[in-house]
Amino acid sequence: MLINSAKDVAQYFGIPGAPWHRVEKAVFKGTVCGAWLAFEFAAEENGGSFLLVGSIVEGSDVDCQTIRLKLPTTGKELGSALDAVEEEAVQIWNEWNE
Repeated sequence: MLINSAKDVAQYFGIPGAPWHRVEKAVFKGTVCGAWLAFEFAAEENGGSFLLVGSIVEGSDVDCQTIRLKLPTTGKELGSALDAVEEEAVQIWNEWNE
């Protein structure tokens, strides 16, 4: 699946036509780490637009590294980015809380 807009992200998560706040809530609740998504828009001559994937890590003073997916991206790339953020969040949480 090709992702180039908020509408595409909603479709990817199986909630077509949902408003962005509902997509954000689904991502937050659907990930162990409470991941977030955001868009960074810029003209192509300024580097183009990106879908950002990240997470804060509760119980620490550290955030996960934000992953920037150049638009258009794919569902596979988004899924991989969410997996990477989850993995990093678990690692950070363990380092701060064990």
